[in-house]
Amino acid sequence: MTPGLPLEAYALGLTALNPALGPRRLRELLAEYSPPAAWEAIAAEALPEHLVASPRQPDAAATRAAWRQSAAALDLDGLWDRSEAMGAHVAVLGQPGYPGRLADDIAPPAVLCWLGDISLLDRPAVAIVGTRSASFVGKAVAEEFGRELALAGLAVVSGLATGIDGAAHRGALLPGTGPSPAVGVIAGGLDVVYPPSHRQLWREVSRRGLLLGESAPGLRPEAWRFPQRNRIIAALADVVVVVESRLTGGSMHTVREAEQRSRPVLAVPGSVRSPLSAGTNQLLADGCTPARDCLDVLVALGLATEGAKRGPARVELPHQWVLKLLQNESLDADGIAVRGGCSLEDVAMAIADLEGAGLVAQRDGWYESLVR
Repeated sequence: MTPGLPLEAYALGLTALNPALGPRRLRELLAEYSPPAAWEAIAAEALPEHLVASPRQPDAAATRAAWRQSAAALDLDGLWDRSEAMGAHVAVLGQPGYPGRLADDIAPPAVLCWLGDISLLDRPAVAIVGTRSASFVGKAVAEEFGRELALAGLAVVSGLATGIDGAAHRGALLPGTGPSPAVGVIAGGLDVVYPPSHRQLWREVSRRGLLLGESAPGLRPEAWRFPQRNRIIAALADVVVVVESRLTGGSMHTVREAEQRSRPVLAVPGSVRSPLSAGTNQLLADGCTPARDCLDVLVALGLATEGAKRGPARVELPHQWVLKLLQNESLDADGIAVRGGCSLEDVAMAIADLEGAGLVAQRDGWYESLVR
């Protein structure tokens, strides 16, 4: 072992071993060994067989030897320096700093890495998922949901893939150039942009929101890692919204993971003639709630009432700046007008819309947001 390295450095090194341990086996390993002790056992080829053998790698002796060689070749100091230079944070399951939202999951990451604001995981969260080969309309809908949910103060979780994922995050980033509630879950290292065309989006999510995964820097997003990423998306979400999806694919895997966690799943209705909507329409036929607009999602979260559906069809975007103001403090009409630089007539229109949608309440002349 290298003197002076924190246990997080050893944990990060374990995620970089070849062949990969995989989330479940790494979780089992760290349930029995501290990260430094696990590293020592790997170097000595001393791990017990139940932590080594797997259906894909039944030869325990060969796996022990491969892990020893991989660990010996890994520059643990360099890996930790690379992580720190990026400004990345690393937390180990069961240790201080590990986010509670994931700690209680049925399959929590043993090691979590992130860039950005981890406190976003304390907010109500909506995952927006769908096909990579999305239609123009599907991407527009995903962007609209991302924008409106972000303006409502909710964390917008997705996988930063092309198509629906990227559109949802672009929407969540649109409200301004400051902090954003966009949460991107990735399948490789924090410094391995995938797809490469999303480099700017990746940078903005990590800078203004939260980018997280369970792999060491430099690790490529191999195919098997994407289903593992999908379980984290489902674990972080209070509600999953499927915008466009074929009958099979990654978004349907996320739906199954959500169902295992008893998370509500909503689906955006689509044309019966479009194969891109075959999956979402099947979800609706199976009894999923339709997601027609942002209010359907807020109702599913318990942040708006069914009665609000008989009011405005949606909260107009020009009014949502009021909701954003009221998330930080209670204000009277004059205070809203001064903060927003608008007339009392504009404030009255916005408040009427937001109260009708069940998003704002008035108490003794002071208005407060019901969305936290």
